[in-house]
Amino acid sequence: MEENVFKYDIIIVGLQPWDIALGSNCVDIAKVFSKTCRVLYVNRPSDRRSELKRLFGGNSSNLLDKKLKGYQLSYVQTNIWVLDTGLILESINLFKGSLFNYLLKRNCKKLAVSIKHAITDLGFNNYLLFNDNDFFQGQYLKEELSPRLYIYYLRDYLINQPYFRRNGSIMERQLLKKADLIFTNSNYLQRYAAAYNNSSFYIGQGCNLNITSTNENNVELKELVKIQKPIIGYVGNLVTLRLDLSLLEKVASIRKELSWVFVGPLDEGFAKSELMKLSNVVFTGQKSQDDLPLYISSFDICINPQLLNETTVGNYPRKIDEYMLFGKPVVARKTEFTQELGDLIYLYENEDEFLKSLDSALSEDSTSVKIQERKTIASSHTWENSVQQLFDKLETFEKLKQDAA
Repeated sequence: MEENVFKYDIIIVGLQPWDIALGSNCVDIAKVFSKTCRVLYVNRPSDRRSELKRLFGGNSSNLLDKKLKGYQLSYVQTNIWVLDTGLILESINLFKGSLFNYLLKRNCKKLAVSIKHAITDLGFNNYLLFNDNDFFQGQYLKEELSPRLYIYYLRDYLINQPYFRRNGSIMERQLLKKADLIFTNSNYLQRYAAAYNNSSFYIGQGCNLNITSTNENNVELKELVKIQKPIIGYVGNLVTLRLDLSLLEKVASIRKELSWVFVGPLDEGFAKSELMKLSNVVFTGQKSQDDLPLYISSFDICINPQLLNETTVGNYPRKIDEYMLFGKPVVARKTEFTQELGDLIYLYENEDEFLKSLDSALSEDSTSVKIQERKTIASSHTWENSVQQLFDKLETFEKLKQDAA
């Protein structure tokens, strides 16, 4: 009988769908897993409230598609299957306490039944369950699926966000305690998790290296053709919960000789902001992952103007690695993570410091050794390195369990 060449069978559940338009830690990790493992990637089911909102909003196609298609298991690339459950789970977040918990268990049981169907179809055995930051729909899957190990990947501090605030704190801490292993993408989150589970480890994260560091073909970006340089640029979601909109409005209005370019989808706050009235500000809207390198390579300075709050304080912004991969000067909010990069990036804590850091970045010599140093550091932040750390910790954990048995 031929020996199984795969390291593990891995089931992935989480908050982000496989075909997410923006970058996803979980998708990148799944792709690295698939080099040595078989992977079942479970797209998060929809919920009743979301579907009714679409229906009464005049867009019922998603609800109809789910009813017609139901369970779908698709082979998307080597060793990776994506499961669309066809489920519409009940919206329960308005409830609290025992009623919320009862309804949550019902939702998790329904999800588990669909996952078990896929497990049977694929012949997965003795599998790992990897939960990407979903402490609601992933809450009772350890009990329902009985995995070899239950791994919780904590990449974002969600419990302070409005939707998660009601039940999230209790649910996440409950899940942290029951997980076999917890992996985080920042030291801050590792310390938070370790308060509830000693088997909590920081494994960093990767940078999307499938991009060139220059616009080799001189592709013309229509939004940037006629604007003046220097260009100050940002790539990512433009959301007022995470970004300092007030600061951006002030500095863009003060420094009108600079062009400010924002690449990514806007929330309502940005869409109605004073930035929209400034002639030196350009919003490109959302762009594909393949196009992002072209924009970053066109920027003179890259910025990460995040707010410092409970939601952002522990995060590891992958965009900083992507900026540095191009060697670009970066102006970023001072945080625990950004301080670790020393003088390779320019830090600030208030408006005056932002403007001073911006001037320092603009005056950086084009032959500065910092350019190559940034590229070198960013190139070392690979998903392969991060996943290898995960596997090393996992294997050590299992060996210790065996020795103790």
